[in-house]
Amino acid sequence: MPLAGINDTVLDGQLGTVELKPGRTPIIMGVTFGGTMAVNTGKLYAGNQAAQIQTDFGTGEPVQLACRLSSKGYSVALFKSAKTTAGVCGAVTLTGTSTSTITITGEPVENVRIKMAVITGTTAIGTAGAVVQFSLDNGETWLPIQRLGTQTTAVIGNTGLTANFGVGNLVAGDSIVARTTTMPKWSATDMVAAMDAAVGGGIQFDFMIVCGACSATEAASLDARMTAYASTKRFFRLMLETARIASLADWSPSADATWQAALITDFASFTSKRMLIAAGDLRTVSAVDKSMYLRPVSWHCAERATAIDSARYELGRVKDDGGNSNTGALDGSFYDTNGNQVAHNELNNPGLDEPAIASIGFTTARTYPQKGTQAYISEAKLFSPAGSDFTTWRLGRVIDMAETTVNGFFADEIEETPPTNKNGTIQTAYADWLEAECNAKIDEDLVSQGRAVDRTTAVDRTINILQTKTDNVAVRILPYGEEKYINISIGFAASLPSP
Repeated sequence: MPLAGINDTVLDGQLGTVELKPGRTPIIMGVTFGGTMAVNTGKLYAGNQAAQIQTDFGTGEPVQLACRLSSKGYSVALFKSAKTTAGVCGAVTLTGTSTSTITITGEPVENVRIKMAVITGTTAIGTAGAVVQFSLDNGETWLPIQRLGTQTTAVIGNTGLTANFGVGNLVAGDSIVARTTTMPKWSATDMVAAMDAAVGGGIQFDFMIVCGACSATEAASLDARMTAYASTKRFFRLMLETARIASLADWSPSADATWQAALITDFASFTSKRMLIAAGDLRTVSAVDKSMYLRPVSWHCAERATAIDSARYELGRVKDDGGNSNTGALDGSFYDTNGNQVAHNELNNPGLDEPAIASIGFTTARTYPQKGTQAYISEAKLFSPAGSDFTTWRLGRVIDMAETTVNGFFADEIEETPPTNKNGTIQTAYADWLEAECNAKIDEDLVSQGRAVDRTTAVDRTINILQTKTDNVAVRILPYGEEKYINISIGFAASLPSP
């Protein structure tokens, strides 16, 4: 006989086509370098703990994201995964007449666009005089200058990379550029192991975000694990990032089009009701070194989901109420300091919002003409199939919270002894009580908090509970709608009605 418990059937397709309690704490997953924490271990941090995060986990993009959220006062958890793929820095390109052959060695700990400027030249490497300066964001911001003296190498910030200067000279005004071409990364097996450790580790969290470009094949493995968690009453959602233009080339319309086509081909048949898969980057200031990196849109989705009650508000909400609403424009940009576009803007380069693939589309960022150059999440979608009710992150959060609340209430009913009628069915008064109490719990967690409009709970009064030992309960949640399209008719009138 199976163990006593509650069996859930989550209905989909009920709206037609088209808790998680509100602690809003994410678990950030990915490859980190250094620190004291071992693989498949993690830690929960309160706000303003960036220094401790770096002590514990060292460097890497997950550390950068955790420090960004913590420095803004949010609680965050970080979990370290194993590494399968080593990071690679691409070839060095010299601009100028320097004769020293410059190479970069080591493993990049994250996605960087290195630029080195020769501030003071030297007639021969290894003699005093040469001064260089490095940038991690292609020259937008600069690290402190380095005086080479008699050295023939220079450490490039906290990137894991070293510049090596061969025999020859350096000429003032010359420069080199190089970029990360392969990010250090986990395998799907690595990430599943880290996720299992996080889910079983006792840290209370609301959602996960994985750092590292994810393919459709890898996403399928993670999605299968998410389904398994849901079967054990762990209701949460996952954010993923995709391949990034920045690792291939500087942004251009042609690079954008090539990148979009590759994403659509890769994810053509993949769907997931538990995942938000974001595409694109935004210029984003690092909380660690103040450089201006291109960071995945998924990071900004995670920041927004941490900052607001995302069961109440869409992550792409344009209105900023001020105060602590934390909605409106994102803390990132599509444009460099000269006003040049450097990242995918779904308004200017459409194609990923609702592509011709099995899902309803990637989550992207965009501008609105009425809002200037400010960046907004276009729509925080789950990667659900067309026709699913679970179109957005908000609706996913609502159903997760509802399941958590309803399961929590009915768990206390397991092995209870409800009164029955002569035909073995549950007595009406007891069924009425169950319905009223369950509705009250849903009201407390959802309706009164503005996360749902209404609810109903119906206990089956026809089933013979003496024979089946089973209660059938139907819970329905009425969600808030979403104003995605607004049609305005405007024109002249010969006259207007009087007030």
